[in-house]
Amino acid sequence: MVRKVQNSLEGNRELATTSNPVSTRVVARPVDTSVTPGDTELTRLLGALSTIRPSLNQYLAKEGDNEEVAGKNDAQLGREAASDSARYQHGYMGIKGSNDAVRDVDEFKVHLESNFNPDNDDFDTVAREWVTKKSGGLTDKGYLEGYAPIMNDAITKMKVQVADQKVALVKDATNAQAMQFLQTGMEAFANRGEPVPETWLENTKKYFGESFKTSGTEFNELQFSAAKKIGDGGNFSIYEQFKRDRPDGTPGMYYIPKWKERIDAAEVASKQHFVTLSTQAEVAAKKDREKRQDSTLADTFTEALTGDYGSAMAKFKTTIKDNPGLFSASDVSEWTGKFSSLAKASNAEETDSQKTYATTLLAGIYEGKVGIKGVLAAATSEQVSYTQSRQLLDSVNTYQSQMRALAAQSDKGERAIYKSPEYTSGKEYLNGVLKSQATMTDPLGEGTAQDRQQRAEAVLEFTTRAASLEPKDVPKLRDEIADRYLKRKTDRTKEPIKQFDGRIRYDTPALAAQAYREGKLTIDQLRTHNDYFKLKAQPK
Repeated sequence: MVRKVQNSLEGNRELATTSNPVSTRVVARPVDTSVTPGDTELTRLLGALSTIRPSLNQYLAKEGDNEEVAGKNDAQLGREAASDSARYQHGYMGIKGSNDAVRDVDEFKVHLESNFNPDNDDFDTVAREWVTKKSGGLTDKGYLEGYAPIMNDAITKMKVQVADQKVALVKDATNAQAMQFLQTGMEAFANRGEPVPETWLENTKKYFGESFKTSGTEFNELQFSAAKKIGDGGNFSIYEQFKRDRPDGTPGMYYIPKWKERIDAAEVASKQHFVTLSTQAEVAAKKDREKRQDSTLADTFTEALTGDYGSAMAKFKTTIKDNPGLFSASDVSEWTGKFSSLAKASNAEETDSQKTYATTLLAGIYEGKVGIKGVLAAATSEQVSYTQSRQLLDSVNTYQSQMRALAAQSDKGERAIYKSPEYTSGKEYLNGVLKSQATMTDPLGEGTAQDRQQRAEAVLEFTTRAASLEPKDVPKLRDEIADRYLKRKTDRTKEPIKQFDGRIRYDTPALAAQAYREGKLTIDQLRTHNDYFKLKAQPK
């Protein structure tokens, strides 16, 4: 503690000695010296406002959210903006940006289809140029917040797809190259009638693994696909390679359950195709052989139809001898039988039915469906007369000459028009529209002999004129012929009974039939009576 010092005014100043030194320190504390008013109404009001402020902030935030939702709804419904408030505009522009992004994504996909080559073009560059073109100059924050996420997500996904496509294309190209290699090798062995060596398959598998990074599973698929290409052509023995044991003694692919089912199905289909091809080959070979027989024997049978059977028979035997392989034993027997039948056939005058049948045969000749055999069959069965047979054989010769000339010009020995649907439907239409109405005496609607002849002539005209037409012009020809023959038929039936004057002896079908049974009418006279009764029964 500091001692009090007293100094003398008169004497010298002296300091009292002290004991040990003492340090001093100041201790301070703040003192509230503010002056506050007393508890007034203003004080109470401020206190109340301080409690209201948090609720007021919540209210204002909720009002802002409602405005943003309203903006989003209006934009989604395609309405014009209804408010200038910041929150409303933010919501409105955000939805507008989202919608525009969806539209631009679709446009970008279309753009890629025609303007992007995955082999040469860089996807990032193309995408950047597109987005810059579409969104350049846009600054609205709300719009960009809606636009950017959708566009970025779509571009990212498309980039992955493009990358996957490139990988798939490379893989497909590699597999195609590998399978072609396998198929070519297998075909070489198959064409020599040799099985595919297991050592060749193993070496090829090793080569594929080193060159194409082909796995064992992928090689099995390629091996089967290559074999199936060959098997689908009817070579079912190609599947034997899967049934052999491998060089290491393990069973072949055939003994793996999932492969056994596929190999069995492919082998069965191959065998069925082989049978089909064999049958088709036999039919085609027979058809070709018959055409060549027709061409070779045409002159011989034309000569026979003139009545010189001796010379024709000698020529027939020489032709058979000079064409080994063209005539089988059954062919020789069949042709000889037809030749002999000609010598015994009648030279009776042609009937109406023969005339109609000859017209139908002629249409068949022009279509390439009737040859010498068909004509001879009709002649020996008296469906056509001798005179008609000679004329039909001349038509066969003419047709074959035309086909040979056509083959020399276009490598086609036939007229394609006759196989077109336009021709087929046109022919069916004419046969139908020109057919007579069915009646009690003619339930099938065959009409008179003249009706049948007219119908056959209409079809013949259609056949001959269609030969030089394009398929699109055939319907017009069909309608023209149908209209003309229908008019002719109508004109002919205005006074139809006159054609039977002096030829009808009986008044009813029953009396005519009775007369035929009693030998009072020939078959042709009975047919004339039937035509007369059919005509009378037709509706007026």
